[in-house]
Amino acid sequence: MVNPLSYVLAKTILVFPWFFVFALFAHGIPLYLVQDAPGEAFVIELILYAAVMFVFESVAETLSVWFDDPVRFEICNFATCSSFVAHSVL
Repeated sequence: MVNPLSYVLAKTILVFPWFFVFALFAHGIPLYLVQDAPGEAFVIELILYAAVMFVFESVAETLSVWFDDPVRFEICNFATCSSFVAHSVL
């Protein structure tokens, strides 16, 4: 069995930087380059966007191993995450 602390630490170190890349391409470029939003809050929004995506991904992984039907909870997580993304863009 894997030690939970080492799993969380490894997952955070390996996965969390990629969410910054995803946040940059999903939120940073469309909002700041295309829509010409003011850039004062760019770093804060990038960090918040990456953190929210990390939390939703972690919840999806937890629910997929917790219950017998992982597909149902992955679909719920996708619907919740996409509705959050849609509301944050609007």
